[in-house]
Amino acid sequence: MTSPKMIVLFLLSGILQSGSGQYIDMGIACGVSNYNGDISVRHMGLTQYQEAYGIFVRYNITPYLSAKTYVNKAVLLGSDKKVSSSNQLEDMRNLNFRTDLIEFGVQYEYNLTGFDILANKTVSPYIFVGLLGFYYNPQTNFQNQWIDLQPLGTEGQTMDHKGGYHRFNMGIPFGLGFRFGISNRLCLGLEFGARKTFSDYLDDVSGAYPDMGALSAHNPLAARLSYRADEYSNIAQPNLEGKMRGNPTTMDWYFVSTLSLSIRLGKLSGMEFDPEMKPFY
Repeated sequence: MTSPKMIVLFLLSGILQSGSGQYIDMGIACGVSNYNGDISVRHMGLTQYQEAYGIFVRYNITPYLSAKTYVNKAVLLGSDKKVSSSNQLEDMRNLNFRTDLIEFGVQYEYNLTGFDILANKTVSPYIFVGLLGFYYNPQTNFQNQWIDLQPLGTEGQTMDHKGGYHRFNMGIPFGLGFRFGISNRLCLGLEFGARKTFSDYLDDVSGAYPDMGALSAHNPLAARLSYRADEYSNIAQPNLEGKMRGNPTTMDWYFVSTLSLSIRLGKLSGMEFDPEMKPFY
């Protein structure tokens, strides 16, 4: 009769054998980032594409499944001057923002055709999904200076000692990519990723205008930067209290597309002894 000990040993041996092809690679990535939110609802123009770069470590579990952890830095920006809408109040608010964003996350990648150098599978598209955290700090350009917006509470968040929004939040990354093996050690990658966030304040815009008189008494600069039509128009400021400054029912998105180069770490599972593989070293 087979004992439980024998069953455990059999399962462990199977796991070890299946993991014999596992390996780790690490690399660098650079590319572009973009944003979609309350200052860019309908259009993401070329002027909004900014730099993005980072590092990553990938654990290749099987030829079809990998897990990657990464840290990226991206730049996001938007401006009402670059966007026109059917909402006159939205057109006239004259807002702009910029933020450096640092994201760190884990994603699982599924290679659709398998990626295995030994089996001559050196090119594979993949899809991915994961979880990330990110830090951001929206700023606006005012009188040729970049002003931090979160401490001001431009929608009245800091009035009556209320707290503002958090500059750390979470998101779900997903998208598709391609892996190209250029040797047994080196791999090129091309990735197109979207980030669904759980924040509506990447651009410092979300809800309704507060009582602008009360906000001005509390913090004149916050009121000055909440609605900026007077910077290009002599029209008197309308009664804004309660009118929507953004859309709190939709969260902000951002996008990161990168080209990467990674190197495989550790031993090459005996491939270094194969004469046919020598040109790759």
